Amino acid sequence: MDSSTEWVSEDACAYGNDGTVYFGAGASNFYNGLIHHESGWFHFYRSKDHGLTWNKPSVRLFVDFPSVAVDQTAGPNRGSIYVYSATRN
Repeated sequence: MDSSTEWVSEDACAYGNDGTVYFGAGASNFYNGLIHHESGWFHFYRSKDHGLTWNKPSVRLFVDFPSVAVDQTAGPNRGSIYVYSATRN
């Protein structure tokens, strides 16, 4: 759970290879009783022990409706992480 702000949403999770788990969430600024996505962030976490402990997040600009996927095939892109999101204007 990301509790870095009063308004965390737009979360996505994916299992990778060898017990690695990925979790992403939008952390919007919340002030004056309003949500401010435009000044929020996207936090992306990784756990190497099946979700028992988590690293500090990688922080990017806020995105809407993220999806996370990990290539678990035996091909050359095995382990690649893909984050897709809707764009904002």
